[in-house]
Amino acid sequence: QLGVSCTTLSSALSYLLCAPRVAQALARDSAWAPLSFLVPVSAHGQPLRALALTWLLSQAVLLTGTVDLLAPFVSGLFLLAFTLINLFCFVASLSRPNFAPKLRVHAKLVSLLGFILSFLAMTAALSASLAMTIASCALLLLL
Repeated sequence: QLGVSCTTLSSALSYLLCAPRVAQALARDSAWAPLSFLVPVSAHGQPLRALALTWLLSQAVLLTGTVDLLAPFVSGLFLLAFTLINLFCFVASLSRPNFAPKLRVHAKLVSLLGFILSFLAMTAALSASLAMTIASCALLLLL
């Protein structure tokens, strides 16, 4: 019981610290226009707007009252994040010849394969995840 609690707390704190920086990096790279308001940082370089957005989303999740309802959506969102990161790397490697992510091994086909596999896993997971995936893709197409 104690191990599960410590692991949960550790994961929650790491996500709370990493998620704002990932959102700010996507905004800074102009990967998705609605995130552009997350670019400014504090005087010490902290992404305060992205942190506030992360905190608000976390509070909205906590207010649902049960984690079992959210598990398919969280899984779908992680797979959506992996899908979009692979898609962005693939598109950037096609459109900009000097694109070089900070990975030891990078190939266009690896990004394409990662995109395809993440998308297939995202759509095949659960019916709730499938509905969330379709809604997310529709939202991305509209924006």
